[in-house]
Amino acid sequence: MTLIDRLGADLPRAPVTVDLDDIQATVLRYRPEPYYGTHVMLQVQDAQAGRELLRRLTPHIDSAADWWQAGQSWISVAISYRGRTMELARRQYEEFPGIGVLVADDFGAQPGDLNPLGYKDSISQPAIDGTGIDRLPGQGSPIKPGEFILGCPGEAGVRLPMPTPDLLGRNGTYAAVRKYQSRVGTFNRFLRRHAHTLQERELLAAKLVGRWRSGAPLTLAPGQDDPELGADPRRNNDFTYAAYAVGRQVPLGSHMRRMNPRDTGLTILTDVNVHRIIRRSTTFGAPYDPDAVAAQDDDVPRGLYFICISAKAMATLEFLQQEWINNGNFMNLGEERDPNVGLQEDGDVHDPTGAREAPHPRDSDVQRAAWRRVFLPALTDGVTMARRRLSARTRP
Repeated sequence: MTLIDRLGADLPRAPVTVDLDDIQATVLRYRPEPYYGTHVMLQVQDAQAGRELLRRLTPHIDSAADWWQAGQSWISVAISYRGRTMELARRQYEEFPGIGVLVADDFGAQPGDLNPLGYKDSISQPAIDGTGIDRLPGQGSPIKPGEFILGCPGEAGVRLPMPTPDLLGRNGTYAAVRKYQSRVGTFNRFLRRHAHTLQERELLAAKLVGRWRSGAPLTLAPGQDDPELGADPRRNNDFTYAAYAVGRQVPLGSHMRRMNPRDTGLTILTDVNVHRIIRRSTTFGAPYDPDAVAAQDDDVPRGLYFICISAKAMATLEFLQQEWINNGNFMNLGEERDPNVGLQEDGDVHDPTGAREAPHPRDSDVQRAAWRRVFLPALTDGVTMARRRLSARTRP
């Protein structure tokens, strides 16, 4: 299901000021529901083979033109700064003897399009100025395109640094990728330890994230889940935190509120727009199992590839990790960390009630691999320049 399928033909249109034909589709195109694909990470061992691979792939890489009405499938290409190429495709690489396959992982929607911990996610995405679609309810003011697309002015009115020459950087962007193994047993044991009935466990799970499993926000559905609300893109993100300053109904430390504080009164680091990211995460492995409580359930292969896009991807992620995920000072929460993706240490606690009275001991729900930064070149000059760069040297 594409964005136009979700919202109908009456999409709120806005002027286009960026070069959509030159931007890769994945930068702006919403993930369909359901979705399936393969992440392939390649190592270029021979420059000529690398150039030939890019030449063959280029005609199949979709642009962001009409990004709101996605096709059935598409390919994206990204190149790492150390010369390794990651492109999202199933085919085209095995016939090249100068291309080594490092990773080839299938991904796909879980039943109900839920993530590995059983939630509907990727609901809140930033509105980007000049991309042809006006903001949807709850998205807030459109963010200047230069925060996500190189060569365009950002929030400060200037262009962010980009690869040289300009032909390579303009209309490209960066993505950061990290693979998370979800520790479902740990997550479920936490719910059962601190909530006795199914209804209590579901409320506790909602307090950890700020949304019910269906995607319905606690701000609009405080007492029980509302799947119809969660499925409605015109309502499920249309709220502020103005009436929830204390954090009892929607805890200040919940994952959703940390990652997009909206109008929450922050004590420091108050410019939210410069820290927003486009999320393109994908799930892999077994579906969420609410009855998985054993230690070995943590090792069942399932999790997600966290993929975010920003014109300053690594700097933004370092900020989010250090200040909003693994710290609580920006909301006067002390050392409390994000309940879902925070790096919990022995003795760490989390207060899912927002009452600041009885915080619960918390273990990490995920195991992490290292971050990898990749560059998504533009479709015309960017990919062409990337092919030329491969001719300059071969990477072992």
